[in-house]
Amino acid sequence: MAHCSLVRGLAVLIILFLCIGGGLGTWWNPFGWRRVWKDWVYEQHRLSHRLDEVSKKVQQPPLQKDGINVCGVKVPITVSRECRTMFGRRRLKCRFRRYYITKYECCPAFARVEGQPGCPKELYVSKLNIIDIAKKLGLNQFVKLVTESGVGSELILDTRYTAFIPSNEAFEAIPKETLDELQGESTRLGDALLFHVLPGKLVTDQLKNNELLKTMDAPHKMRVNRCNDRKIFVVQGAKIIDANQGASNGIVHVIDKFIQPTQGTLRDYLKGKPEFSILSRLLRSHDLEDLTNVTLFAPTDKAFQALPADRLNRLLSKKDCVQKLLKYHVLDEPIYSQLLVSSRQKSMNGLFLDVEHKGNETLKVNDANIITADVTTDDAIVQVIDKLLMSIAAMELVEAVKALNLTKFSSLLERSSLMEELRNGEKNYTVFAPTDEAFEALPSDVKTEITANPQALDKALMYHMIDRKVWTYEFGRDNCVMTRSGMRVRLNTFQFGKVNAANDACIEKANLETCNGVIHVIGKVLVPAKNTIYDVINSKPQFSILARIIQRSTSIMPILAKINGSVTLFAPTDRAFERLRERSPSILKLLQEDSKEATHFLKAHLLDRTIYSCGLQCKYSYWSQFRSSFVVFSMSRDVLRLKLPWRRGASVNNIMLNPVDVAASNGVVHGIEKVMNWSPLGLRTRKYYNPVIFDWWIRP
Repeated sequence: MAHCSLVRGLAVLIILFLCIGGGLGTWWNPFGWRRVWKDWVYEQHRLSHRLDEVSKKVQQPPLQKDGINVCGVKVPITVSRECRTMFGRRRLKCRFRRYYITKYECCPAFARVEGQPGCPKELYVSKLNIIDIAKKLGLNQFVKLVTESGVGSELILDTRYTAFIPSNEAFEAIPKETLDELQGESTRLGDALLFHVLPGKLVTDQLKNNELLKTMDAPHKMRVNRCNDRKIFVVQGAKIIDANQGASNGIVHVIDKFIQPTQGTLRDYLKGKPEFSILSRLLRSHDLEDLTNVTLFAPTDKAFQALPADRLNRLLSKKDCVQKLLKYHVLDEPIYSQLLVSSRQKSMNGLFLDVEHKGNETLKVNDANIITADVTTDDAIVQVIDKLLMSIAAMELVEAVKALNLTKFSSLLERSSLMEELRNGEKNYTVFAPTDEAFEALPSDVKTEITANPQALDKALMYHMIDRKVWTYEFGRDNCVMTRSGMRVRLNTFQFGKVNAANDACIEKANLETCNGVIHVIGKVLVPAKNTIYDVINSKPQFSILARIIQRSTSIMPILAKINGSVTLFAPTDRAFERLRERSPSILKLLQEDSKEATHFLKAHLLDRTIYSCGLQCKYSYWSQFRSSFVVFSMSRDVLRLKLPWRRGASVNNIMLNPVDVAASNGVVHGIEKVMNWSPLGLRTRKYYNPVIFDWWIRP
């Protein structure tokens, strides 16, 4: 200790010497730092004045609305949310309203000139005409064909044009027979080349997504796709690979394909192709034939016939299922394949399609290949695929369970007598489907009984089924719904609708609609509870003292012994009462003898609703990964703080729950190793004043 004190004293002396002395002491001296900060502030002040002088010289007055080549642009400034209640539902219907201000800036292809109003300077200009620019860029094949067709005489005039010129590789990709046929007919070749030319000068910044542009080959129009994030522009299925090459009479954009006019409407295209006979018939019979401004992933007849015959017949016989299937093949806007690469798109029925493209491989949508891409019609873009896109909404329940990789639940369904009913039945069902991990967590004796006894298997599966569609917004609080097994399952909504549960099983994936029902994926196997809370307490030896206290209370015992109900009991174990006895030897005897005190004690440990540990789990917030909690009131109006800390078990008022989620027919039991603090009646009124209770309560 003396040695440490000596070292500390020497350190203090050294620091004082450095602060008072010069040299290195300047860096330790606060007065030295004061000079450094003063110099730094002065330098920053001088630089800011210099920047202000420079900005005054460079800054120009803001653009006005009526200036030359000035365009107004809407700039978002804020977003507000407006919500209202929906009749008959527990959720709010909200909409977002965006607010904008108008900002004036130079129109595309124009710039400002110092000292002049508006934007008089034109960008992307050259002394060469369009043909000369094409020669300069090495587009020899286009120049050759334009010269042969006689269209070149127009492209050297002073009239402004926008030319989408295919590259030499694009012309090489055209079949030789097609190119020879075009060269043999100069009029047809001229029309095909004029389809690549637009009147007026259009730079890429002026191209709008899903815009139809008039071409020189009237009345045909050219469709534009634009992706602002990646700066990709596609015209009629061809990607612009070299943009904004200015010319004296317009502008040139180099594209990677030779484009052709549209092939009529979507209806005409499907009718004219015999390989789409099934698809055309289904669209016509389900009032989807007049789709406009969409992308259609069109399966061929071979794709439909790849399904087993009985499965295809069952599918086509259900109108709702077919409509869900067809809408899953449609996107709400026309999109070319270049913008579909490695993306997730939302179909017309709200489900998602995954598009993948790796290197030179075929573009894939889910597990189907696009065999013919970017067929453009007047009102849609068609992507031909070789396989049906089966969404869960168009599948039968058994198929959907397999698609969700619930292998063990699927195998049990196939072994049960419910298989044919689920496949061919006309009813709608709600199925609570446990995960494979949930089946692994089952006790071995329960697994053996289910696998060995067909009747037990059917009964267990029927407890996971309801004879109608039940959505999570219908769960509410302690909604007991009858299952097909004749026993009720308790449905709950926790965390303001963010967590839903069936009994003590949290729903991991909710509201998966199928052709004939709804699937909720759960994290536990549902086991029906046959005993009441009173029976559970009496059957567990660790709750023997609590059982005697319950028997003493004439008002609480009927609640706990009732078959139906919705209560939660935080049950102190015998060890908890032993701790209580150590603090006050007489308090336990008083609880067992005084019925009013016993009733008040039990109300402090009771809730008038069921709360399971999974109700504390909230996966919709970052902070919930570390702790989830909420506050409830007991029957005695005491505050109970329920928590689920990170990597720890659930607790109430910082008392760990063990055992957790002991199910009963009228609620749930959670064991606690410590008696919760309650306000004894002896402290409230003099009538029930007891010095033993008073001494125990005020004891530190």
